[in-house]
Amino acid sequence: MTARRVATVQAAPLLFDLPETLRRFTTLLGRAASQGAELVAFPEAFIGGYPKGVTFGATVGQRHAAGRALFARYRASAIEVPGEVADEIGATVAAHRTQVVVGVIERRAGTLYCSSLLFGSDGTLLGHHRKLVPTGTERLIWGSGDAGDVFVEPVRGREPVTQRREAAPCATTSAAANDDSYSVSSCQYPPCTKTSSGAPFRAEGKKCNRSGSPGP
Repeated sequence: MTARRVATVQAAPLLFDLPETLRRFTTLLGRAASQGAELVAFPEAFIGGYPKGVTFGATVGQRHAAGRALFARYRASAIEVPGEVADEIGATVAAHRTQVVVGVIERRAGTLYCSSLLFGSDGTLLGHHRKLVPTGTERLIWGSGDAGDVFVEPVRGREPVTQRREAAPCATTSAAANDDSYSVSSCQYPPCTKTSSGAPFRAEGKKCNRSGSPGP
């Protein structure tokens, strides 16, 4: 089995501030790449932000003006895919020559989606996957994706990297036990409750591994 270095980013963006978030993305990616990472995984909704605890002024049967204004700010910090900001992210990835999986809030017409983007080491957008079913009250702000965008792409021409937006249970991961692939799963930062370690990212391979690194 060929050894690879996979970096998992555990850091938060600045909510409602896209330029600062892109600056943090560039800094964190550069730090990981300088340590030899071939694949760098960022948290869910890193670009655009996960508005944990924010109600946007919505209750059953009514919405408040202040909440509408806040949602307009949230929508303004989302990105279009394809689009100018997505191209900027790709250029940053190409400059560091490493594959990247990054969670983004995607703006498409009147709907926002919680999406993951996979960039090749040359900055090419290899995959674009929207979260299939937003959880609970996430459905108030995000639309649902579909399964038409599942993808498998190689790491520098070798064995495949499988990028899955949904958290992968051990049963799913064990299905890959006979090959040399990775499943990158994400949730929001600060740490979510989907792993016993509290890590907001898992890179899972030959075994179900909660430490954030490929299994042996």
